[in-house]
Amino acid sequence: MTEILLILAGIFNACMDTLNHKHKGSIFEHWGWGSKSDTWKQKYKQNDPKLGEKFPFSTTLLVFLTDGWHFFQMLWRVSFTLAIVFYSDWFINLLNIQNTGWLVLFVWYSVLYLISFNLFYSKLLRYGKTNV
Repeated sequence: MTEILLILAGIFNACMDTLNHKHKGSIFEHWGWGSKSDTWKQKYKQNDPKLGEKFPFSTTLLVFLTDGWHFFQMLWRVSFTLAIVFYSDWFINLLNIQNTGWLVLFVWYSVLYLISFNLFYSKLLRYGKTNV
């Protein structure tokens, strides 16, 4: 379960970074989702910070309901936290490496996270052919 949650965390992190850094040419642009720099004002009435929150807690607790970046940030945080909660050492037991288990788990979990992040950020969230 931990492995699946860390892979999901990597994917959600890739979504956040795509919205923030590589929006142009991404599936999010194709779907009509704005980039983080375009949508951050959506948490305010009429997109104007001077008018206050669009709805109660739209700038804090419920900010994930206002734009894609904050939505994926919430999913990232939940999946990463659940990965910790559901942590199991089945991998250490499988390899029978009790003494250096923490180091092996660190590398194993880091690799899972980074592979999913890089696969989605570099390849799967792109739309069509683009050099961006």
